[in-house]
Amino acid sequence: MRDKRFIIVNLIFAFFAIGVFCSESVDSISLESMLSNYIAQDSQIKNLALKYQQTLLSQKKSDVQNGFNVKLSTGQISVRTDVFNMEPSLELSFPNLNGTRFLAKVPLDFSKKNDKSSLSGVDLGVKTELWGNTKSNLELSEKRTERSVLLAKRALENQILNIEIEFYKTLKSIYSNYSSLLSSENSLYEEKIDLELLQTQGYSANSVKYRIAQLEFGDVQRDVEQKKRDLEQSIVEFSSKCGLQNPLQLSLLANVEFAFVDEDFASLYPMQKFDDVEQAEWDLNMLQSQILAEKAFNISMDANYILNDSSYNNADTVKTGVSLSGKGAEFSAGVKIPISKEEKNVSTQLLLTWNPTDLKTEKIENQNTDLDLQMAVLRCENAKTSYKEMIEDAILTKENLLWQQKMNLEEKVLYQELADDMETWFKRGYATDSENRMSQVKLQNALIQCKINEIDLLLNDLQTKIRFVREE
Repeated sequence: MRDKRFIIVNLIFAFFAIGVFCSESVDSISLESMLSNYIAQDSQIKNLALKYQQTLLSQKKSDVQNGFNVKLSTGQISVRTDVFNMEPSLELSFPNLNGTRFLAKVPLDFSKKNDKSSLSGVDLGVKTELWGNTKSNLELSEKRTERSVLLAKRALENQILNIEIEFYKTLKSIYSNYSSLLSSENSLYEEKIDLELLQTQGYSANSVKYRIAQLEFGDVQRDVEQKKRDLEQSIVEFSSKCGLQNPLQLSLLANVEFAFVDEDFASLYPMQKFDDVEQAEWDLNMLQSQILAEKAFNISMDANYILNDSSYNNADTVKTGVSLSGKGAEFSAGVKIPISKEEKNVSTQLLLTWNPTDLKTEKIENQNTDLDLQMAVLRCENAKTSYKEMIEDAILTKENLLWQQKMNLEEKVLYQELADDMETWFKRGYATDSENRMSQVKLQNALIQCKINEIDLLLNDLQTKIRFVREE
């Protein structure tokens, strides 16, 4: 699974390295290609891809540290004119086995004077935790590491979705600008029809009424030119971000199809997948696991076998010990037994400490933990409330947009009939050229309004989708 994650990251880097700037003509380019090129230019995605790769490496590092570890040491080396000694050691540790450690120390002494070496005080030992927090804390740490990888992956995916939302918002802005231009052109034809009407009524070009109408016509004409210029600039900028060699043509805008999810949001996006709910429940589960992992007492033991123990006249000895800590107290006991018929002395060690301050601070920490638990439960409840409000708003928005879509389609049919009739009347001489052109502008604006509605439906889908976790 982790190898697949690295493949995903490498594909993302290849995506940026290639640049994916297509050389298709604006007549054949697809919306998907434009979106891919638009996403490719976002530097934040590459930054998040690097962060995702870092979390994968951190997880690998954690796996290595929590696995089987070997530590070799020469110990302190002492060299004099006639004596050489050192104490090499080997330590094997298994953090995932209750922190079990095996240790071997082999003191070496060599004397030139006697031309011999001595091997005494060899210590073979093992230490492990019988009851405590080591294993559970390690499991919690692994879960947090896995979570950081998951969150980094989600951040990358959400940024791609954010750029997709930005893409459609920009496209909607172009459609809106186009609609505004069409509205101004409609006003321009209205002003032109008024001028033509004044001419047919016999008003001279020098009359006050005609001059006022002419000035109003000029104002609208300048407004049309300004909006056309603004629209062209926005299209050039957008086309450049989409990797198009030439600006997108206005004639293509009315033919673009936008697909949205026509499913029930409540079933498509369940509460458990809502990002706030999922995060709050994960935090609560982790806190509960941490409370359950906390043991009132920690018990550990150790055992050693010492060869040629100098404190027992070079007899082999066995040393065992046990320690218990918790509630501000610590108790340890050990026994050392010689393995020799000559040596019968058995030594024992006892240690008992108690710190009442630790007991008081532990009580305060437990109270803080109870408050943390209550706040975590409250965050879960608030997140569930947020889900209900968000999904209700999304459903209501979708219903309103679908109603608006129905109205737009009905309006488009009416304007289509008007445009067809007006063209027929114009050919028969019953309508002027301005009236015919104005009907075509109204139809085009109706088509653009349908496209804006489609984008709004798509944006509602995307803005809802981004609030939900998408992995299984």
